Amino acid sequence: MKLLLIIILGLFNFHANAETDCMVAENMFKEECKKERDEQEKRKQSGYLDEEYQENKWTVSVLQHTGKDTSEWSIIASVNGKITHGDRFRIRLLPKSIERCDVGNSITTFYTTKKNKNIFDLSGVIPAIFKDVKIGVKILFAQNFLMGHSVWIDLSWNELKNIKDFFKQQKEVSLKLLDSETIIVDNYFDIIENKFSLVGLNDALDRAKRECIRIVKERKL
Repeated sequence: MKLLLIIILGLFNFHANAETDCMVAENMFKEECKKERDEQEKRKQSGYLDEEYQENKWTVSVLQHTGKDTSEWSIIASVNGKITHGDRFRIRLLPKSIERCDVGNSITTFYTTKKNKNIFDLSGVIPAIFKDVKIGVKILFAQNFLMGHSVWIDLSWNELKNIKDFFKQQKEVSLKLLDSETIIVDNYFDIIENKFSLVGLNDALDRAKRECIRIVKERKL
């Protein structure tokens, strides 16, 4: 059970998405964003999961990366935030091998409109309260988003069965960022807490795993 509370640094590297953020209005008509929309349409036509978001219920989508091998894709199970709606709690699977389809990376974002010139320098591990337990979370990177910034947070990699056990009989989970010795969270974030429904989590993880295995097997054909 403690596995969920430990950030397994170096087990798998999270490749910060340096690609253009196509959700930002000024980028929507750029060529790479047009290609991304084309890929999304192909994904739907190919039959890979691309479930419509549902309020407070976990859904699954295959995130294809243009021009990359399927081993570089991601399968994302996610749910909206209850405090900041757009900050989704995501569990991503990487279809590099069938064995890797048993492991998920828990990540989320914190949107902030605080004007801090050092926002892009945020990094390292800070404390947080997750399911009423004090843990460490890793700040991955910050990026421009809408009228502010979106800061990506890594909660850890864990086996899917351990994730299910950790949230067993829970209907909701909260995540609250805390100050570290070097980072005062209120200096960077106007909202430091979010809550997430756990309705449909187990079924979503099962669907994500099946889709992950399918992609691995198709690549081997």
